[in-house]
Amino acid sequence: MTTGQLVEWLLMRESSLKGSIIPNRPHGSEYMARAGETYTGGYVKSPKRGLSENIAIFDFRSLYPSVIVTHNIDLSTLKMENCKENIVPEFGYCFETSSRGFIPEILKDLVGKRNILKKKLKENNDPVERLFLHVQQHALKILANSFYGYMGYPRARWYKRECAQAVASLARMYIKKVMTIAEEDFSLEVIYGDTDSLFVIVPENKRNVAIEFLEKVNADLPGIIELEYEGYYKRGLFVTKKRYAMIDENGKITVKGLEFVRRDWAAIARKTQEKVLKILLKDANPEKAAKLVREVIINIKERRVKLEDLIIYTQLTKSIKSYKNIEPHLIAAKRLKDGGEEVVPGMVIGYVIVKGTNKLISMRAEPAAFVKLENYDPDYYIDNQILPAVLRIFEAIGYTRDYLREGIEQRSLKGWF
Repeated sequence: MTTGQLVEWLLMRESSLKGSIIPNRPHGSEYMARAGETYTGGYVKSPKRGLSENIAIFDFRSLYPSVIVTHNIDLSTLKMENCKENIVPEFGYCFETSSRGFIPEILKDLVGKRNILKKKLKENNDPVERLFLHVQQHALKILANSFYGYMGYPRARWYKRECAQAVASLARMYIKKVMTIAEEDFSLEVIYGDTDSLFVIVPENKRNVAIEFLEKVNADLPGIIELEYEGYYKRGLFVTKKRYAMIDENGKITVKGLEFVRRDWAAIARKTQEKVLKILLKDANPEKAAKLVREVIINIKERRVKLEDLIIYTQLTKSIKSYKNIEPHLIAAKRLKDGGEEVVPGMVIGYVIVKGTNKLISMRAEPAAFVKLENYDPDYYIDNQILPAVLRIFEAIGYTRDYLREGIEQRSLKGWF
């Protein structure tokens, strides 16, 4: 069951308990009309690219559910004209507050139950009970956060584009207002923001300012909307929106949107990227990181690497005959089968790209078991594995592909730090 189905099941149950009529699902032209309606989502502030230090992260606690509850956003409370209060920015319609809406009432209960569980979690030291409490509160978090998307889902029984549009609009307003307070009232630099969170430079000797900022914001926020302090990080590397890495005061590295978890990278690419990030975040030494990359490239050229680090693993999701496109793991699977191996859907195929005259890379994919160290194609692993895995990171701090690959000098890097 999807989270959207869980939301609908809960709404249907509560509606039945109240003796209310359950709306029908849309069909035909009604669904098509809904499917054509769009609205703008959350606000994302582009990051300050490169390395930054002393970063405090603040995020809104359950922002979308809190907005729905605080502003009483519901189909039954929507008012399209003659609005005097609780007006939605950008659009002008509003939501009445004289009586509690159906969805806000349910969400308020869910948010309250989750807050109780989180409080118990903080007070409990038993690992088993903590795990149980964490799972419960996390399930409620996912369910509560799904109401916003459900309101804008064309097949939903309780669909209303204006409601989903209002939630996103108000959320954008709050995150922008908080950023403005940070910059104008407290002279704090906001280097990144994404939907419900903001990343702020707070010098180590001015952490008290961060607390003052938090208290000021929460004193002004209405209803159950609340900004929380998520953590303090020694250093962060920001590449693009939703792609960054940070290290906290205990040396723990958090990576978002980069390639660590991608299965279609060989181990040598993943390991190199991980080492580069560690050097940049722990040592703040770009030149040391670039030197590491060039050393890996030299080792690949001179075949001073382990064969297992060059293997790429991809799952065969269907039978060989069902594939229409030529893909590396498919070619490797065919060669395994030709070699007498049993090949079935669901198998994870390990292959290595070898040297050859065929320009199509997929045709040079050999099963790992058939490959010797002298067979692999160094240029492929340098240009299609190592460099793509680290280039976006280095470009954010002013380094070029040529400098990494060949050591060719470029302009001064001083402006990046």
